[in-house]
Amino acid sequence: MTKLSTLTYNLWFDNYHMQNRIRYICEIILDKRPDFVSLQEVTLPIFTILKKNLDKFYHFSISFEMESDCYGTVILSKFPIIQHIVMKLPKTYMNRKYHHITAKKGNKLIKIIGIHLESDYKTDLKYEQLAEIFDKITEKDNIFIMGDTNMEDHVMMPDYLEDVETDYTFDSTKNANIKGKYRSRLDRIFMNKRCKIGKKELIGTEPIYDNVYPSDHFGIFLEVSL
Repeated sequence: MTKLSTLTYNLWFDNYHMQNRIRYICEIILDKRPDFVSLQEVTLPIFTILKKNLDKFYHFSISFEMESDCYGTVILSKFPIIQHIVMKLPKTYMNRKYHHITAKKGNKLIKIIGIHLESDYKTDLKYEQLAEIFDKITEKDNIFIMGDTNMEDHVMMPDYLEDVETDYTFDSTKNANIKGKYRSRLDRIFMNKRCKIGKKELIGTEPIYDNVYPSDHFGIFLEVSL
């Protein structure tokens, strides 16, 4: 059995205490040392901080053009990246993309897909975008699809995938960075059911200082055996 750890986190592109927040998230990543990390809402200033703090420990894959995109996704891998694919998701009007890497841990090929679906209430569109992603994988893949789905409902997916259950990852009752009242499990990890969960936890659930949290989302850390 191969043990593997992953982490997904929407970093929140807002400038609110941004430098301190992102440096703190880098500390979380270095403390957990996951094999793979999927990050969303990465702006150029955020990317600069990530590179400065994590470049010695991870290979970087980015989904966005530095000059033209407001923000995008970043995937970090402890292992050399064998394949990197980025394409626009169907009917996106927010420039959301399919972001896929393949890397090898030991003798196993691992496929990581970083997602950030449309930030709106058009559930049908998000299902269409997920369907496009599901069409690109097979039951044989050691697959982890991680990120911000912006979906509240149960997600229809291939039978061989599991939606890893967690508490709310966007929760105004527990995170002072959120204005208004809203609770949902927006952030998900989908993985092949043959993976056995060893440990899972929400991260970034405590304030850094003065009721300032690392993000408006909580992240997910997951350890599995496959």
